[in-house]
Amino acid sequence: DVPINTALYPSNWELSAARAINVARYLQRLGVDPALLSAAAYGEHRPVSENDTPEGRAKNRRIEIVLVPRD
Repeated sequence: DVPINTALYPSNWELSAARAINVARYLQRLGVDPALLSAAAYGEHRPVSENDTPEGRAKNRRIEIVLVPRD
């Protein structure tokens, strides 16, 4: 809940999306078929910790990788 507002990232949601997309691109560079990848961003809407300490905010700056069977 510490808002960001820069020309590149007007909100935490855009920053979250950029992180997710960068991870998807990294996996693609490692050889993962991009047709099998998707990126989702939740910004401040799905915290796993409180945001009132630096440690809590660090826990909320994360990516999650979910593996889903194709069949």
